[in-house]
Amino acid sequence: MVSNTNQTESVRARKHARSGRKRKNALNNHGTTKSQEELFKVKTESDK
Repeated sequence: MVSNTNQTESVRARKHARSGRKRKNALNNHGTTKSQEELFKVKTESDK
């Protein structure tokens, strides 16, 4: 079982990484997961 200190440090490090500028830049540059509608939409003749 992990100590309270190690658990707290891990949680803080994760929160710090998830709120970082590097992650936000990557989201802006590469986007996020497409929606269900975009992934599974039916293509028509006009979409080609």
